[in-house]
Amino acid sequence: MKQYKYTVLDDDETFEETYSFESARNESDTENLVMEAAEDYYWEDKNLWESGYPISLEVFKEDGRSLGVFRVSYSLMPSFWVISENKSRLEKIYE
Repeated sequence: MKQYKYTVLDDDETFEETYSFESARNESDTENLVMEAAEDYYWEDKNLWESGYPISLEVFKEDGRSLGVFRVSYSLMPSFWVISENKSRLEKIYE
């Protein structure tokens, strides 16, 4: 796992005020690293990131070298996954 940092430029944060996250991804997979940083920020400060408004993140390698500044937003549409666990209780009654 590699250590990365990011800062939220919309919050006027400095490099010293960065958030940290670990990732198995390489720095060449920048888009997915930024998505991981955005997800980390969402769960860290959910109340600060207003519904779907884009934010600007700057992502850094552990040595402090910037991987760039990125505009990130998220969808308000929830995603659902369904996995069948067993038959319904009513089906069992009528068998």
